[in-house]
Amino acid sequence: MKKIKQCFFLLASKIYIYIILVKLSRRKYSRVFIFDIDNTIAHTWFSFNTTYFKNNHDRLLSLPIFTKMRRLISILYKNPNTIVLFLTARSLHDYPVTYKWLKSQGFPLKYSDLFIVNSPRFKIKILSALKKQKVNVYYIDDLSYNHENGVVKFYDSEIKDIKNLSTLQENIKYFGYDDIERFNSF
Repeated sequence: MKKIKQCFFLLASKIYIYIILVKLSRRKYSRVFIFDIDNTIAHTWFSFNTTYFKNNHDRLLSLPIFTKMRRLISILYKNPNTIVLFLTARSLHDYPVTYKWLKSQGFPLKYSDLFIVNSPRFKIKILSALKKQKVNVYYIDDLSYNHENGVVKFYDSEIKDIKNLSTLQENIKYFGYDDIERFNSF
């Protein structure tokens, strides 16, 4: 079952990459902003320690958004040369509620503007596909987990790979946990 899931997400990633590349080729975007959701634009970790949610659907719909992130994303949507995408590691079953939550935040996204992967490793494949594009890519992702247990842990291998990618490719800029914390608390 795990192999089937991996193959599905690999195929889905390739299709999503194709959709994004077609979008980029049809319109002259100069910038692509890719946002993670959990603990990047949504204050998620506290929701794991509460007992008042009936189910995961209700928990995800109730997540508060960081005010400054909402403001930034709303401004970016107004720029015709910018495309805003959301790339998050969640269960595929969470796609409808995640889309609904983003729409409820006032974002005019299309279905192809949200992509769910089953692990942070798949995010790197999507970023790598954009390295040859003549567009600046800004990737905003905390790449952290375990907040709810009091000790923040990081996807160190993925962070290293993304930093390497952004070092080698001038058109890809990565903003991680510390950048997000500074931005939200400023």
